[in-house]
Amino acid sequence: EVFTGMTVFENLQVAAEENEERLRAAIEARVAAEEAATEAISARADAERAAARLAEELTEARERLRELEDAEARG
Repeated sequence: EVFTGMTVFENLQVAAEENEERLRAAIEARVAAEEAATEAISARADAERAAARLAEELTEARERLRELEDAEARG
């Protein structure tokens, strides 16, 4: 009976170690996912800033074109 009890204890210990390993793997996966999400958020912010700059440049180009067209119409 002592041997059987020890085997049950050992089995529980092995199961606990396996659960700890799965938990560690899950935590590592969560950290990696959070890092990827942070990178994606940063990339999105960069893209939004670039789009805003392009929109501003487009507005300025349209204004210059309008000025040139007005100058041409005048004379």
